[in-house]
Amino acid sequence: MGGARVSRCEFLLAGCCSATVSGSDPLGYDETRETPMKVTIDTDACVGCGLCPDACPAVFEMDGDLARVIGDEVPAGEEDGCRDAAEHCPVDAIVVDG
Repeated sequence: MGGARVSRCEFLLAGCCSATVSGSDPLGYDETRETPMKVTIDTDACVGCGLCPDACPAVFEMDGDLARVIGDEVPAGEEDGCRDAAEHCPVDAIVVDG
């Protein structure tokens, strides 16, 4: 086992760069997307568990006992974190558009 050791970043980059992806960037950026992702929180359903700001602090923050969305649009690169927060919301209070 005397082979060269490859770092995790090198491994991921090698896989990423050698992958064949049609129509979108392997990291999720879609240059064909015309409208940015938007997200809302149903404040009547929100129980203030704090999961969404933990999952995606660039998009969500706590405002007292409830979560709220920061800004009107989801910043580029934060889409996956936003979807993750919505998927794991215990009361399905997060609505993702786009």
